[in-house]
Amino acid sequence: RIGKIEASWVGANVTGIEVGTSQEIYFNLLPSNLEIDYEITLSKNGKYISCEMKDGYLLVTATNNVDESFDSDFEQITLTLWLVGQQEETITLTYTVNVFK
Repeated sequence: RIGKIEASWVGANVTGIEVGTSQEIYFNLLPSNLEIDYEITLSKNGKYISCEMKDGYLLVTATNNVDESFDSDFEQITLTLWLVGQQEETITLTYTVNVFK
């Protein structure tokens, strides 16, 4: 169908990120030559990570505020994609990252 896109994580094997480090999480977008808009939502509103869209991947950085009483915590990233001007048809990918000291 016109306007139909598909997306999926590539490899998706980043399970843990140490505080103070970054990881690249790649995703496939088909067809790849279309212009997309996106929204990134973090389950804990960026309490443990920051997330930035790059060309074909998310750059996820673990920040320095993991709760002192725990050695690690989880944050879920929700990436919503849609074709420019067609927000009524979206694709949502979720990814859980374990942030540890």
